[in-house]
Amino acid sequence: MTQLFIAYIIKYWIFAQSVDVSFNAKAIIPGAWQEVSKTHDHCLLFKAALKTETVSILSIVQRKNSSPCLENITSPELYSIPIKSLENISAKDGKMEISITQYEKKETFSFPLWGQKLQDKRLAYIGDVRTSNTDFLEDGEYCDENCSQCAKGIVRVVTPKGIKKICKDASSCGKRNEAACFLGVDRIKDKNYCVDGSVAGWCEQGLKISCSPELEYLVCE
Repeated sequence: MTQLFIAYIIKYWIFAQSVDVSFNAKAIIPGAWQEVSKTHDHCLLFKAALKTETVSILSIVQRKNSSPCLENITSPELYSIPIKSLENISAKDGKMEISITQYEKKETFSFPLWGQKLQDKRLAYIGDVRTSNTDFLEDGEYCDENCSQCAKGIVRVVTPKGIKKICKDASSCGKRNEAACFLGVDRIKDKNYCVDGSVAGWCEQGLKISCSPELEYLVCE
């Protein structure tokens, strides 16, 4: 259930043009819904448990016409999850991180926010003033120090030899027959990250993750 909920957050937050985090552990009011993060189209709401309760709720709702999140509490929930507590949410350096406690176990999840321009990552954009070199690399080609030559941006891929970058439209990851969206390898003990069913990547609902023998990185099927 936790993995599915995080997958929903990634789906709606990963390519958002603007991500705002307003989580403040000291300002949480038990029993009251509070906004902890939002994008242009979605809200992440949290209701902390009362002293007489043991379950808190994290909920994703559709945001109507960029209205304040608390005005959308009655909107249909896209997905909710019961947790013990929300430890932290942060969005900085092009990455979002969420820490929750569930079943007495603290878990931390992180993923890149591709909708935000970074100072030292993913420098290539069509029309970007920093990208004046017309000698672009081919779509799907590996890049390293020359990723600024990727015309449509980059996608991090999980290979048997670690994390690499390929020239690819970042919005393509997670789709059928495309690279799995990179989620991180901090929760993986095995050094071989490219295995079927790996938690290092994420695919759209209904698709499964496998290590492609042809491409030699995690793909969605």
